[in-house]
Amino acid sequence: MKKYAVLIAFGLFSLALSALAANSDTSANTTADHSKFKALQGPFKTGEEVTQACLKCHTEAAGQVMQTRHWTWDYTNPGTGQRLGKKTMLNSFCIADRSNEAFCNACHIGKTSRDTCGACHFYGGGGDGVKHGDLDSSLNKPTRDLDVHMGTDGGNFTCATCHLTEGHKIAGSRVAPTAADPHGAMRRGEKSGRNPATCQACHGDQPHKPGVGGSLLGMLTRGDRLNAHTHKLACQTCHIPAFARGGVPTKMRWDWSTAGTLDANGKPFQKKDEHGHVIFDSKKGDFKLSENVQPDYIWFDGRVDYTLKTDRIDPARIVQINRFHGEPGVADARIWPVKHFTGKQPYDLKYLTLLVPHTATPDKTALWYNYPELCINFQLCDFQKCSAIFLIFRRNSPNPRCRDKA
Repeated sequence: MKKYAVLIAFGLFSLALSALAANSDTSANTTADHSKFKALQGPFKTGEEVTQACLKCHTEAAGQVMQTRHWTWDYTNPGTGQRLGKKTMLNSFCIADRSNEAFCNACHIGKTSRDTCGACHFYGGGGDGVKHGDLDSSLNKPTRDLDVHMGTDGGNFTCATCHLTEGHKIAGSRVAPTAADPHGAMRRGEKSGRNPATCQACHGDQPHKPGVGGSLLGMLTRGDRLNAHTHKLACQTCHIPAFARGGVPTKMRWDWSTAGTLDANGKPFQKKDEHGHVIFDSKKGDFKLSENVQPDYIWFDGRVDYTLKTDRIDPARIVQINRFHGEPGVADARIWPVKHFTGKQPYDLKYLTLLVPHTATPDKTALWYNYPELCINFQLCDFQKCSAIFLIFRRNSPNPRCRDKA
């Protein structure tokens, strides 16, 4: 508990500093200048003291933060009933947090910005751009050509522009995504239960401008034809023709079975490709990295099942870390672009469950800190082929496959 108390104190301390900095500019669009509050004048010796000062006014903030998925790492999928979050889920990258909590907890908490959100989400899976394919450090200062919404010469959005927050709960979910949102644009302050982070929340489900008089003449204009596709296609299917296109490659394959391989001198080593990207590391195994990848496409209706730490696997089959459901003709199903990732992970021969290797926390049993002693034991594990799918949400191109010209 002490670890978590320190983390929340640091988090609220960072929030307080951000608020003080933001509100010291009296021209800011705000009704309060925190730098003028006596309770915040200090001096403060610890983050906890700042937290106590903040909570005198923001009385519900700590309780709200500690109920969020970012804090609890716990979430029950309303569609499937599965209990998800970092406590139970696996992936094919760093695999899971268990026994590596110190590494997973090494995030920065503060006022939402590209930097603070990106500190975790751009580097998920163990490095820049590794996991998702549509999230990496190129979004810190992108151009409009890279992302029409976040481009500094475009919409100049931050993450929180779409992922609106209420009571510290952030809109949108990767573990229970919204596959279809067949409605018009949301009105400011609307309380409808919809996900405000969808494309339709701003653009509506008929976003393309029809030609003048086309419907009166019984003719379909280009905009009409494009709008007719919205009940079959996710917006991203046309508007994101490729992912990992910001100069940062994403990992398409990760083979843990070669981790622990040492050089002729019994030392860990790395191999790099012609671009300087690491494609082998004694700590982690072999990788395949790619840029400007054309997505695969699937029918998706919002239902996803996940392989959890306690689930038994069939070693004769490729283990699907997640399973996206959907088929043509279903009202909520749309064709979505995805990143299809493959790899090999260790599994338990007795219990037939995927294993979580202890790697990143420095102690006598961590793989990364005990070469060559633990390498032999690690390579005696059996490894199972796995696959995972990641929806491609971001990097909307100003030049989609179908330009909207009436």
